[in-house]
Amino acid sequence: MEIFLVSSLIGVSVYFSKPLSQIGRLHGTSKKKKSRIEKPKAKSLSETREVVNFLILNISAGMTIPKAIATTTKLSDTELSRYLGKAIRSHSLGSSIDQELIQLEQLDRFWKLLIRQLRQSWEHGATIQENLVELSDYLIDLEQSQILKKVRSAGVKSVLPLGLCFLPAFMLVVVVPLIAGLINF
Repeated sequence: MEIFLVSSLIGVSVYFSKPLSQIGRLHGTSKKKKSRIEKPKAKSLSETREVVNFLILNISAGMTIPKAIATTTKLSDTELSRYLGKAIRSHSLGSSIDQELIQLEQLDRFWKLLIRQLRQSWEHGATIQENLVELSDYLIDLEQSQILKKVRSAGVKSVLPLGLCFLPAFMLVVVVPLIAGLINF
């Protein structure tokens, strides 16, 4: 009885402690080489949404785009706001803002959505507030769909550990008495 319980608990712990991407992969195979350019760690969708919301707030207060980005950098402690602040500071020192924004586009796929809006407004003088509001709504919808995917997959992932927990009890309560009854018959 204890062996079944211990083995099922070990199975559950191994199942949840190992990422799905590592299951079935041999150690030491298909390792990616590190690039010399240090890319930032994984950004979240909510970080981009936070910066977009700060920009909407600042631009609706009547700030210009560079001033809105500078204020957002002071208010938000996200990686995206720090990179945008660096781009605005280098622009104020004479660098091309377009080149800075193009480099930021390549770092993250969610940042790309915001940077394209900023570049379009910067280059063509297009109004940006309505576009940022639409972008914020889109990011909220995207974030909610990702949460729903995770919730749906949790049900599927919980079936195996649940089965491992109930299998020993099923064996002891149903199968063992059935076999014992057949042997005595």
